[in-house]
Amino acid sequence: MFSEALKQLIEASLVDGVLRPEERAILLKRAMLEGIDADEANLLIDAEVQKLKLQKQAKAPKVHKCPYCGEILSAKTVTCPSCGNVIDNGESEDLNSLVDKMTRSLAQMRSCVGITPMMITSLEELRQRALALYPNDQTVERLAEDIDQEIKFYRQEEAELRKIEALKSATATRPSNSGGGSRGGGDDSLISKKGCRLGCLIAFIAFIVLCVVAVNSANDDDEKADRQYQELVSRLDSLKADPLTVENYAAKEAVFMDLIWVENNEYSTHEKNKKEAFTKLLDNYLNQLSTFYALNHEAIDDYNGYTLHDLSDVGKGDSVVTTE
Repeated sequence: MFSEALKQLIEASLVDGVLRPEERAILLKRAMLEGIDADEANLLIDAEVQKLKLQKQAKAPKVHKCPYCGEILSAKTVTCPSCGNVIDNGESEDLNSLVDKMTRSLAQMRSCVGITPMMITSLEELRQRALALYPNDQTVERLAEDIDQEIKFYRQEEAELRKIEALKSATATRPSNSGGGSRGGGDDSLISKKGCRLGCLIAFIAFIVLCVVAVNSANDDDEKADRQYQELVSRLDSLKADPLTVENYAAKEAVFMDLIWVENNEYSTHEKNKKEAFTKLLDNYLNQLSTFYALNHEAIDDYNGYTLHDLSDVGKGDSVVTTE
């Protein structure tokens, strides 16, 4: 475990909310001097960073948006002062709770079990509320699009069924030809059978369309993940191709900080695998940057005009200080 001095140093490094590579390198060197393995030190540093971030988030005041006008309100606000609408008991729904409700409702829609007009209305209200509260969340946007698509399919099928029912009603009330009652009954029976076959055919076509849409959507997500992986790995390979030097360290570090995986579909196993593979490559290069900086930090700071770090007392129980 880290010493108290090292924990205080980590906390001081996170004053601005960001742990920079050069700060990580200093923390790593201090941990190694305390006898902690480099890989273990990186894991412990990440754990401490996450712990401090969670503590800050817990202390932060809770706010949310008005689902009607977008006004930023405190968590306890009951009535929006801008539009006058009453908000759900003064608290916006938690993002995870909304996503869970949308996911379960979407699964029920796709299973075609227990679907009623009232359920469709509730689902539309849930979709609108989620978009109003979290308009920039990718998961909410994706689920909202899927829900909207499923509702369209449902209404199309409902319209076709109404047409079939209307056809059945018309054929059932049509008068039979004189002198041919038996034949007229046969015609009505034939039309009724045709209507049933048409309904089955429409339902089958709708099922095929849903399957094709689902497969195409999954393929599109996989292709996006593959393109992003190839682009990021190519940029990372370009960084590795040119050896690290004191002169190019700052430029390489700046490029490295931009290598961020943008999540497209958090439920895609293919994307998770691609992201995990890229993260491993990224972590390996981060270790190279950290080690190089730990060994050459004075020359790098001097070359880039940074404030030099005085590490002469590192390991003696004192905090790292800086000299102007």
